[in-house]
Amino acid sequence: MTGTIRTFEPEVRAQVVKRFEETVHGVATAMGCRATIDLERLTPATVNQPETARTVQAIARQLFPGEDIHSANYITMGSEDFAFLLEKVPGCFFFVGSANPEKGLDAGHHHPKFDFDEVALRVPPP
Repeated sequence: MTGTIRTFEPEVRAQVVKRFEETVHGVATAMGCRATIDLERLTPATVNQPETARTVQAIARQLFPGEDIHSANYITMGSEDFAFLLEKVPGCFFFVGSANPEKGLDAGHHHPKFDFDEVALRVPPP
């Protein structure tokens, strides 16, 4: 059996891992067998530093007045390498909208047809 354990807080992860181990070994004992668990920590949760996130949002509103800047707490269980940096340095991970249906560039992330419209990176936008 394989799987992924994802949590946002280290304390919650520790509790989930503890319960996982108890459940696996309990079921194995009940079935008259032994279980071996090979659990490795891969990518941690990507957790923004609140002050940095507020700064990024304020700058985005200045650069793109009138644009829809989503500032609500957006929580995703996606796995992102940037999380390793955020464990060491305060920072903020954010999404840059780049969908452009007129150019056929509106496939979702991880879709084979995903492509990025680099025009979205221009400041100010065209």
